[in-house]
Amino acid sequence: MLPIKIFPSTILPVRVRPIQAEPIYVQAWRKRPYPFPLHALPDVMRDFAMEAYRCYRVDPLCAVLPMLAVAGVAIGNSLRLEIHEAHPVPAVIWSANLSSHEPRNLAVLRLVLHPLQSNQELFAEEYDVKMLNYDDSMEEWENSGPRDRGPRPLRPHPQFPVFYLTSCDPLIIARNLRRNPRGLVLFPEDMNACLRVLATSGKSGIPGSFASTVFDAAAVKIDLHQTSPPAIFVSAAFLGMTGILAPRSVCFADSHAVISRFLLAQPAPPGPPSARASFAKSIRAEWHNRLMDLLAIPYEPAKRRNVLRFTSAAMEVYVAAHDRLHGQAASRNDPLLRAHLENLVSYIPRLALVIQVMKNPRRRGRRVSRRSAHAAVEIVDYFAGEIERIYGVRRNPQSEEISYLLEIVEFHNGQITPRQLMRASHRYRRSVDHAKAALQKLVDQGLGEMVWLKGPRDPVLTFRLFNRNSDNFGPGAVKNEEDVTNA
Repeated sequence: MLPIKIFPSTILPVRVRPIQAEPIYVQAWRKRPYPFPLHALPDVMRDFAMEAYRCYRVDPLCAVLPMLAVAGVAIGNSLRLEIHEAHPVPAVIWSANLSSHEPRNLAVLRLVLHPLQSNQELFAEEYDVKMLNYDDSMEEWENSGPRDRGPRPLRPHPQFPVFYLTSCDPLIIARNLRRNPRGLVLFPEDMNACLRVLATSGKSGIPGSFASTVFDAAAVKIDLHQTSPPAIFVSAAFLGMTGILAPRSVCFADSHAVISRFLLAQPAPPGPPSARASFAKSIRAEWHNRLMDLLAIPYEPAKRRNVLRFTSAAMEVYVAAHDRLHGQAASRNDPLLRAHLENLVSYIPRLALVIQVMKNPRRRGRRVSRRSAHAAVEIVDYFAGEIERIYGVRRNPQSEEISYLLEIVEFHNGQITPRQLMRASHRYRRSVDHAKAALQKLVDQGLGEMVWLKGPRDPVLTFRLFNRNSDNFGPGAVKNEEDVTNA
């Protein structure tokens, strides 16, 4: 008698096809062959990343990526690293987590941003108190006689600085940078839409080079129509950026001019939830206090801005890594990959500045040490390898479709019918058979199974995704059962 594979909600059995080889796009979902160099980070960042793993069972990269961007924004325009004369480099860092909006990933991201949010809340509360005092003064002024009430009270304006934004409108960004010239971080709810907006700048008075300008914290001028003043000018537009990005957006050419400036990584999928649900208060407080120390660094105008420089030994480390990475980029045939590797070179001084200042924000040294430069090079080398791996996965047309289907299935909680796939994507609206053939590709790669599940009336053929953290996920888990037949 042939063995029968039984599933809890299966009505009719299905055929399971064994796969012998594991393709590269399945490897992308597995644990990376090389870990992130946590030892290169300052102690406070390393402890926070490991606590995020212990508490939420997420890859430490889910905390490292936003921490780098937030730390750079906390430094802001107060400090820059001068590689050579008249070329100061800001601590602007753009980072993106290539994964889905999993609740635990979002929880870690919000924990990283919490110090800036709490600081913003304090300024908002102070403004609320001023508004209450204004209302009382205004009521007293209106109730008093014309001869006794004196001048009309002035309404307070919300001029407190904004530390983070969720809107990617260049006009809103420029106006808030005017209010906070030190710099701010952009945390868009939809990173994909934000990249499209930044990539299509050049309309309505917004310069086409807006993204590259804020990446270098240079001067920005936005012309306004029929308003006063006629333009918004920011002398040093410092804008950090972090968030979660859909993996399929990496190779879209229309927004690649912006994406190629990001530190990209695809963290390992979250593990089983931990029974320990509380994040250590001491580590959160340490991260909060370190950011407040960075914000306490005095900000000075551009003519008197504090400038740090490499030591001679650190400069040698930077020059060697600079030449090596440019040579690596020149040897790649893919123009998008080559542009991304070339932009990674600019992150060596930025990360070195962040690491040096994060170690001791209160120390007013003028030099970036060789150790900080080595740590920055090690981190950039990791992201260069990660970019090579991601592009190797995404540039394969077949692997891009597999990744695209996986994202749709995950959005539907791990299982989807052919008709649901037709409604979810315009690619597969041709027919039910076309959608069914697309889901069969996932089955052929060992990523899931087609099962008959109980529907409202009749059984419904449904694709069900295997758990990536189990041994059944991927073609490496070859099924030993014979062809399943009706019992």
